[in-house]
Amino acid sequence: ATRNKLLELAAGRTILEHTLRVFDGHGAIGEIVLVLHPDAYDRISDLVRSFGLTKPVRFARGGSDRQASVNNGLELVTEDLVLIHDAARPALRPEIITECIEALDRYSSVLVCVPVTDTVKVAAEDMTVKDTPDRSRLYAAQTPQGFRTSVIKEAHRKAAEAGLSFTDDASVAEWAGEKTGIITGSYDNIKVTTPKDIAVLRQIMNDGKTLRTGIGIDAHRFSAVPGERALILGGVDCEAPFGLIGHSDADVLVHAVMDALLGAAALGDIGVHFPPSDDAYKGISSLLLLKRVGGLLRDKGCGIINIDAVIIAQKPRLAPFIPRMKANIASVLGIDGDSVSVKATTTEHMGFEGRKEGISAHAVCMIEK
Repeated sequence: ATRNKLLELAAGRTILEHTLRVFDGHGAIGEIVLVLHPDAYDRISDLVRSFGLTKPVRFARGGSDRQASVNNGLELVTEDLVLIHDAARPALRPEIITECIEALDRYSSVLVCVPVTDTVKVAAEDMTVKDTPDRSRLYAAQTPQGFRTSVIKEAHRKAAEAGLSFTDDASVAEWAGEKTGIITGSYDNIKVTTPKDIAVLRQIMNDGKTLRTGIGIDAHRFSAVPGERALILGGVDCEAPFGLIGHSDADVLVHAVMDALLGAAALGDIGVHFPPSDDAYKGISSLLLLKRVGGLLRDKGCGIINIDAVIIAQKPRLAPFIPRMKANIASVLGIDGDSVSVKATTTEHMGFEGRKEGISAHAVCMIEK
């Protein structure tokens, strides 16, 4: 299957999260509508909810083509002005959003563009040069494209009735007779389409960033009473007769991951944030605590690049449960599943793990700040 480009990582976050946070952090934005491919609707909408955005986010299902998808999104818009943006452009600068909104005082339609730097040729049908336009008047269209909501809704309605298809929304407005103003954009506001684009984006977004690593280790003893506690690892019930003893759910894997993340961000350890003396954490799911740790990292401007963890246990056999462990950790932290690695090993009957007295877990992570 083709990998979803919006889930590629840059500066520790997915492209989609970067894009949404630009709008979420802008004071003039009242709501966000995200149009999703039907096949990815459930997965991506759940992921977006984990981002902890402050603005209301509504989700629409994509249609048969781009125009139909935009129409589906416009149906959910309640504000008087709307900016339509390609989620694959995460390097948008907030000031461009401001300029678009201000320009809608003068125009019913505005378009972000950058001057064309290459000489453009118009080809004839026989692939010879037919014309060379004046480059000084040529601009490459970007997004966002801004509109008075009523205007673009009506333009799309008329285009649909006429059976016409356009490559962008400004073209729909132009066809409908609207005068479209031009806002000068940024060459950094690239659209991620190819693997090369992702590499360029990472260079743009990593400017001034630093990489940090963290390590976490945790161990818990098995309960002596069969069935007294469930064996929870990575938020998964591993269906074992003996569970681990602990104040929370004793999830050694998640505890190690949390300590690694907190250490990389210089935020202390889980004992500082979730002390065992506090009854609020008695029996709590460690995935809930991991979600809080993810929020602490975001508040400090840290993005998670990857996590690698190993569970050390003689018994039980954990391989069947590892895919769900990985998925749980990735989902709670709002990162792509490929950014999380979980392995299991034994100690060949050596040490407390080998004697089946307990289980330990080690985790390392890399973050960006």
